[in-house]
Amino acid sequence: MTIAYGLTDYGFAIKPMSACLTEIQGLLQAAFGNGIDLSGNGPYGQLAGLVAERESLLWELALALYGASFPPTASGNALALAVTTLGQTKASATPSTVTALLKGTAGTVIPSGSQAAVTGTGATFATGADATITNSGYVAFSSAPVSGVTLTVTVNGTVISQAFDTSASKTMADFAAQIAALPNISSATTDASNPYQVDVVASGSAGLTLTNPGAGGGITATAAVYSPAQIQVTMTATTTGPVYAPAGTLTTIQTPVSGWSGVSNPTDAVVGQAAPTDAEVRAMSPVVVDGGTERGIENAILAVPGVSFVAAAQNTTDFTTNTSSYLGLNPNATPSNGYLLLSAPPASGQTIAVTVNGTVVSQTFTTDAQTTMAALASQIGAIADIQSAVVNTATGSGTALPSPNTLIDITPTQGTALSLTNASFSGGTATVGSGLPAHSVEAFIIGGTDAEVAQALWDAKPAGAQTYGPFSAQVQDSEGNEQIVYWSRGSTTPIYLAVHVGALLWDSLSSADQQTLTTNLQSALTSYVATLSNGATIYNWRLLAACAGVADLTALRIDQGTSPPGDPQTADIAVPANQLPTLAAQNITVGA
Repeated sequence: MTIAYGLTDYGFAIKPMSACLTEIQGLLQAAFGNGIDLSGNGPYGQLAGLVAERESLLWELALALYGASFPPTASGNALALAVTTLGQTKASATPSTVTALLKGTAGTVIPSGSQAAVTGTGATFATGADATITNSGYVAFSSAPVSGVTLTVTVNGTVISQAFDTSASKTMADFAAQIAALPNISSATTDASNPYQVDVVASGSAGLTLTNPGAGGGITATAAVYSPAQIQVTMTATTTGPVYAPAGTLTTIQTPVSGWSGVSNPTDAVVGQAAPTDAEVRAMSPVVVDGGTERGIENAILAVPGVSFVAAAQNTTDFTTNTSSYLGLNPNATPSNGYLLLSAPPASGQTIAVTVNGTVVSQTFTTDAQTTMAALASQIGAIADIQSAVVNTATGSGTALPSPNTLIDITPTQGTALSLTNASFSGGTATVGSGLPAHSVEAFIIGGTDAEVAQALWDAKPAGAQTYGPFSAQVQDSEGNEQIVYWSRGSTTPIYLAVHVGALLWDSLSSADQQTLTTNLQSALTSYVATLSNGATIYNWRLLAACAGVADLTALRIDQGTSPPGDPQTADIAVPANQLPTLAAQNITVGA
């Protein structure tokens, strides 16, 4: 019987060393005669044994190479290459990063690569570029400037004055621009976490004074210069993987620099990720690459870092349709088929109007932009055949959404048409979109940067199909031409639960047992909601089922809502298709 070795219909069959030895002995006998001494003591026998061993090692190497081609048997770098055939990429380890304040003498240059350590652990973080310590400070206001208010401050002896101009954001921007234009001022920008604060940085070793802040209209103004001088930088851990630096623990300078006297981190470090193990990589679901289809588009965008959800729809007809569904994982979901987009957030004295399915809706500015947009969305949501109207909280670096409180997503009742016309905004422009245009693609995306999701959408969509939605970004096609890509942003719907376990059970438990039961119920419920997709319905009975094994279901009642629920409130919650339900442990109360 002839045995087949190497690649066969059943895989790779390795030739054992005994077979290699027999073949080599036969070759030696054929060359030098059958009477040669092939024993282990003779030269021919020793030669046959040495060559057979080397040949056997080559067969073992061939088997290893064969196994390295497939994820179940590959490991290390070979596994990373093998999973690329499935459309996957093995994630690399990433370092932790931390926002640090370097303090000392103004004008001091901290070289790139300078290190500081975490107290207690000794973990080190390094600067990524040269940084110059400067005098800096801020001017802050207790609330948004409104009509009739004038912002003032004296900077290095020069009085800066800015009257209200159109909106709070524009007024703050103009105020910052005046400060930035002064001599010896390096920058003046609106603070990232407080839109009513301007951060001021002096040039090099120049001094800085901020005095006499004011606003009027009941708005409190404050100004201060940080002492000592400082510069805010991003520092990166010197090793990859999870390196922790809780707020206030990065305090030890490891690289002494004359003029650098202190370091601190006002916030926790963003913790890095270890590279996944081979087992974790193998456990990843294979991504099906299917360009041009909804599934292919979704998979391509899901591969973008930070993207947690995508639902794509195509209209291949020659006319606009209002009935295309964003299926995702929910075949009963209905699309967010329309939107109202403003060029800027509404401000005092401004009015927004739009005609929805023939009904004219108008809203005048109330107390602030957020309240105004919520009131307008509430009016639209009350119109017949409108399932929901929600202020979209997504933001990004694209050009379509200038700031929060400018976009309302409008979802019609399933199977009904949506008409949006006659949009107007006294503070700028208002645009509407409804239905999916002929030969177009719309993708609802949660997470990811604008630039990366736009490029992924462009690369995955069918040739000749236009993209659609209120968000946009510029990308390059394969020939280097600039293209504008449009898409939609989904958002999340927080869920609130009140779990009642029954007075008899609850009162019989000690405080420690009550806390344990609370923790277990919160864990079971948050784990269940985490499995849901966009547009899911929160069924009360499924929440009860998720608690099986944790508490006696005969005495259990769960009230639910998109705000802290009433008593009782067990009606199912229908989440709009462009939103993802979320449930945090702190939004679950447990008691009798």
